[in-house]
Amino acid sequence: KHFEYGRQPHTVVTYEYPDSFAPGKEPYYPVNDEKNGKIYEAYRQLALNTPDVLFGGRLGRYTYADMDDTVAAALKLACQIF
Repeated sequence: KHFEYGRQPHTVVTYEYPDSFAPGKEPYYPVNDEKNGKIYEAYRQLALNTPDVLFGGRLGRYTYADMDDTVAAALKLACQIF
């Protein structure tokens, strides 16, 4: 009932099944090492001058976040945009 802004008649249940990263697999969490930190910082600097591009989620914000925090941040951003 509290999944998004709206009035759902039933409770929405979601599940998350995290998996360890391996080459060739989609990274669900930031791989926090020196190389990726430098790449993130370069993109962060570009983003400061690109207000029409929005970055979100774990990879877009380069941070670990539980799914409830990620959804809350996305909804907050959507409310600011619209």
